Amino acid sequence: MGSASTRSDGWVITHPSGGGPLVTGRRPGGGLRVDGGGPRDGMQPVPTVVSEDRRPRHRRDWLPWLLVPLAASLAGCAALLTLVTVRGGDPLEALLDPAYSTGASPWLGVLSHAGVLVWTVAAAAAWTASTEPDRPDWARSWLARAAVVSGVAALDDLFLVHEQLGALLPGGERAVLASAGLAVLAVLTPGAARLAQRPDVVVLAVAAVLFLTSVVLDAAEGAWSRLLGTPPETVMLVEEVAGFAGVTVWAGYLGRLVSATRRDQSRRGAGV
Repeated sequence: MGSASTRSDGWVITHPSGGGPLVTGRRPGGGLRVDGGGPRDGMQPVPTVVSEDRRPRHRRDWLPWLLVPLAASLAGCAALLTLVTVRGGDPLEALLDPAYSTGASPWLGVLSHAGVLVWTVAAAAAWTASTEPDRPDWARSWLARAAVVSGVAALDDLFLVHEQLGALLPGGERAVLASAGLAVLAVLTPGAARLAQRPDVVVLAVAAVLFLTSVVLDAAEGAWSRLLGTPPETVMLVEEVAGFAGVTVWAGYLGRLVSATRRDQSRRGAGV
């Protein structure tokens, strides 16, 4: 009979009876199988990898990745349908495609839908990266806040939040847009000094200019139309294109930051 011991690094080391050489060692849950020599001068042997244990694992660490999204989607649908019903709407309005339910063109709102999609992808990528420990703390904090901003912007585009608030609050839509801009600055300014030191800050600056262009045009479409001598539809077109371009560049910047900060941390850990 042999004996087994667990090292501090998680390896399970198996010894034969009689204190002979180490036979095999395996990490809990499978993985790598090792052979190694016996103890020397009372020291614990260091295993050397010789083969990979390819036996199937029976752990169920995948289960949360099924149950959490499933529960979240069902709860979200239930909450949405409840909200629509409470406000006196038809639940089918929240389920059916707008073009199908209204008989409109399938191109109805396609750029707006694409913007919501890009906002959502940016928020998901930034939030996921902010939970990973293998990047600097300042980057994780800033990415988490950028994810919140992206998520709120997606909801605003989807439900026309700032337009509805503008109709209810003093100051109208302009006051809502100004307040939202100040809130975004307050959320994203901490850590901005680090971003300013990076060469890719140019990408962030371009995104900011595009957003600012879209917001300024949105806040005074009629005034810009009269000033430039162009139809209001032209101003609206420029506004929407600038906004969508801004969202896309913003998402690209977050993707760049996610990749770069992880690589920087890896280099620092390797002493590069």
